[in-house]
Amino acid sequence: MKKIIFIITIFLCNILNAQVEFSNTRFGIIAGPNVSAVTNAHNPSSRRTAFMAGAFAEVPIDFYRCRCEYNQLYIQAELLYVASGENGSKYDEKRKYHADYLSIPIFLKGYLTKTASSFYGYGGPRFGFLVNQNVVNPPPGRDYYAGDEGKAATFDFALAGGIGYSFNRKFEVSVRVEYGLSNAYPKLDIDYEISGDPDALKRKSQQIVSLGISYTFD
Repeated sequence: MKKIIFIITIFLCNILNAQVEFSNTRFGIIAGPNVSAVTNAHNPSSRRTAFMAGAFAEVPIDFYRCRCEYNQLYIQAELLYVASGENGSKYDEKRKYHADYLSIPIFLKGYLTKTASSFYGYGGPRFGFLVNQNVVNPPPGRDYYAGDEGKAATFDFALAGGIGYSFNRKFEVSVRVEYGLSNAYPKLDIDYEISGDPDALKRKSQQIVSLGISYTFD
């Protein structure tokens, strides 16, 4: 843990010493399909296929004052609507446990080259705020509407990262993976009371895999 804190501290110091070029901030839009699931929550369950969409700001970082036409390092902040959660088992497709979030990822994004078209990678924290929950056809004995049991947390924290390819720094396609570090359903202990399954008492972690197609404006 001390080593991790040390590495993060050195990284932040380097960022502060670099030139963050806010005047050259570019904006864009992003959308695409996603697949989500929650571990240890509504067993048995299956993945939900849905979507995410929103906008982003991309701020270049110049470590070496190179004043290049195409920077290699950026801070990218996004504001997204993300439909997530999960469904019932594959034998009961009418059962749904859907939770939609206003998602705010903050990424460090790096291109492999200084050319217009290039592969890139990115990663960082993601902050999610619940805006809608829809539970359809819950199993008998599980009341999702009285009390807090079974309701998604109002805040969800995750680490996210991905890889992609940029076409002339305008159109980009990327694959992103998000792994939830917070408890997506902190009070969902009904499964344990009904089945005695000890896994039901474990942290409910939400994972999302998405395909993003973005366009950056001049």
